[in-house]
Amino acid sequence: MEPYASIIQLVANAATAISIVLAVVQLYRDATTRKSEFIESVERDYRDLIKEIPYQVFLGKLLTVDEQAKTMDDFYRYFDLTNNQVMLRQHKKISRDTWENWSAGAKNNLSLPAFRAAYKEIVEPWPTQFTEMQQLVREDFVRDPAEKGWKGQPQIALPTGGIALRHGN
Repeated sequence: MEPYASIIQLVANAATAISIVLAVVQLYRDATTRKSEFIESVERDYRDLIKEIPYQVFLGKLLTVDEQAKTMDDFYRYFDLTNNQVMLRQHKKISRDTWENWSAGAKNNLSLPAFRAAYKEIVEPWPTQFTEMQQLVREDFVRDPAEKGWKGQPQIALPTGGIALRHGN
């Protein structure tokens, strides 16, 4: 009976090892799927948001004062989404390839006159808001937020002892 016990133990150990390997592979696949679904959801949010902005903006045209005013909420949401994308990369929640794609799109959008005008009105007056995006713009989209030492922090010192008013983010 002794030889059979060794064989049974060997088979049981092999089955356990195979089960562990299969479980690890499944966990990896699940994590990869969740990450892909998350990235797709952020990209879907971007597409839903961007379609609210008049197409003329993407042709490089400035909007009229009334059109720009009506679109400011959409620009605000765009800047908030972009700031969140920078934070995702800063915390290494997205890959370098995804980041390069997203940052190239943000750089292109900010080169458009209407985006630039909205940025100057919404983001620039509030140095303690959208700090990650502001850092990216200051560095002309060159540095990767995941790099060591990259910080999207305000560039001004707030007075001590008082209440700092914040523009919502």
